[in-house]
Amino acid sequence: QDASDAELPKEVIENLDNITGEQLAELNVKQIKLVRSLIDDKIEENNRNLELHASERDQTVGEISNWVHNSVPVSNDEDKDNRTERTFGDCLTRKKYSHVDLIHMIGGVDMERGTTTSGGRGYYLMGVAVMLQQALIQHAIQMLAEEEFTPLYTPFFMKKESCGSCSVVPV
Repeated sequence: QDASDAELPKEVIENLDNITGEQLAELNVKQIKLVRSLIDDKIEENNRNLELHASERDQTVGEISNWVHNSVPVSNDEDKDNRTERTFGDCLTRKKYSHVDLIHMIGGVDMERGTTTSGGRGYYLMGVAVMLQQALIQHAIQMLAEEEFTPLYTPFFMKKESCGSCSVVPV
């Protein structure tokens, strides 16, 4: 093979951003490797431009201040000069509720049916309480995944042979 095998057609070089599969199909391996090299160079150039523009953007955004309503007090001490615009409900009375009180207040548990099914500490979690529990589980899984833990979902059933190594063997 001669040097002309590695030369790229002018239209490929000029239209590198819009190269098509049909154009690539007409090229030999050496030419495709050249295209790959040109694309890699374009990617590096693009990344440099991206960093430059991100830096310019961050610098410009840093110069923009917060616009606040004219009624907001101007002060160097937020604690001293802030004021309450409005409140809702009784803000003065402090009530302490247990987790059992709270779950009943939102209709999130059926203790009676749960006790019938499972015994003294059994309960059915319901409605928004289920949503809250699932949200907490998802949050915990996402936090662990960010730390490179692998989530694992275990089977619900086991072979009799496996039960003995981790629990009471069923009869």
